[in-house]
Amino acid sequence: MKIYFKKIIKIKIFSSFFISFLLIPINAIAEKNIAYIDDVKYVPLRSGYSVKNRILDPAIKSGTEVEVLRHDKKSGFSKVVITDGTVGWLETQHLTYQPISKDLLIKLEKDYLIQKNEFNNLNTQFENLKNNKNKADLLLASLEEKNKTLVEEISEIKKIYSNALNLEKNHRQLIEKNEMLKIKIAELQSDNARLADNSDKEWFLRGALAVLIGVVLAITLPKIRPKSRAKEWL
Repeated sequence: MKIYFKKIIKIKIFSSFFISFLLIPINAIAEKNIAYIDDVKYVPLRSGYSVKNRILDPAIKSGTEVEVLRHDKKSGFSKVVITDGTVGWLETQHLTYQPISKDLLIKLEKDYLIQKNEFNNLNTQFENLKNNKNKADLLLASLEEKNKTLVEEISEIKKIYSNALNLEKNHRQLIEKNEMLKIKIAELQSDNARLADNSDKEWFLRGALAVLIGVVLAITLPKIRPKSRAKEWL
């Protein structure tokens, strides 16, 4: 009976742990001017506040801590400093001031210690109650009912958690692919702009050369015309 009672208490504690994991608030206040790259994605760091500006770092991973220097609401970009000291611009929509996964993990570890202490306290209570069989039987009956409820709750939580993990995984993969495609598109747009600029310069030079040749011909052609026969007889 002692082993069975301990098993019930463990189920209660671990079920409470799973419930705590799902109910952890994620709107904690971050330090002033410190932000993180949001979600699972790769964000390009640029030399200016436009997708046409040169890319300084093509893929800053989510969770990377950056220091925000200022926001440009008109362009939708923010000037930041990354961990290696590089200063650049990235889109403000990719920044979040909420704590990332490692902060949530720390809170989970603290909750686990609390649950563990609660388990030890309950175990001590059990040791004190085992000398009184009648009280232990009443407590066991009550715990069995609670255990039944907890087992059902844990089963439902497992289903929800499994579905959430699959959805989150697919969502993150789609976001990552989308961000990489955005980077490639931005690079192609930048290359296209440079090629267009070079093409305009080339046409300008060709036109100037054609005008110059025309001027030279206009000056030289009258001078090389053949003399008339009347002048030859004189």
